Amino acid sequence: MKNLNLKSIPKNKKYEPNTLYRINSGEEVLFEELHDESDGKQKHKEIVRLKYILEDKQYGIYAKEYRNVLFVKDDMKKADILACVVDDKNKRIHSFIMDVKSNISAFSDDLYKNDALITVIKEVRDFINQLADEKVSKDGIFYLYKSEGYNEEETFGIVTKSFEKNKFLDASEMIETVLNRNGNLNDLSFLKFYNSLKPYKSEIKKLRDFSKQKITICDRQFDLNVFLLSNIDEYISEASIEICIS
Repeated sequence: MKNLNLKSIPKNKKYEPNTLYRINSGEEVLFEELHDESDGKQKHKEIVRLKYILEDKQYGIYAKEYRNVLFVKDDMKKADILACVVDDKNKRIHSFIMDVKSNISAFSDDLYKNDALITVIKEVRDFINQLADEKVSKDGIFYLYKSEGYNEEETFGIVTKSFEKNKFLDASEMIETVLNRNGNLNDLSFLKFYNSLKPYKSEIKKLRDFSKQKITICDRQFDLNVFLLSNIDEYISEASIEICIS
């Protein structure tokens, strides 16, 4: 079988976006992302430690913000992390597609306030679209492997400071309540609210599933693995994830 064109780990451990790297046993890869703080004075850093645990005849693959070059750049969203283990001995693959969201649950508890509902709808929708597009790019890598009889296990995940399930469930129920016209359509404020949510009726199920850590990608439902960031100090948070074949 033809081999993938994988680059060696750079000596400075600075990984270029959209590049596939070969990871050997015992290697640890750091993904780092900076976000602006609300005060605008200090950036907050999220660090994800990917710990590759490999056995005989296994090797790892890593890419950040990977997009298959066959697709037009503006047509494909990219997830932050693509990590894989390939087992040539047993013809198995375990792929991990993950995105880092500083705090996916940061929208207001008052769902009537500051377009909180629209915010959560778009954040969840865009996040799922990122993972779906990354899966399409990833599937192009492993097409030849699967034609040779390799089986793949897929893991999808979010890395975030907080994942408050009830907030997503509450959002789905409120959208459903409003769109069922449980309010006074003669009230201009309610009518405006109703009209703003009307285009998002199809997102109700996505939010409800999301609250149960379920997502639908390419017409298949997957578990959503949640990896929580822990604070190292005021401006740095970190999560560690084992990349292996179970």
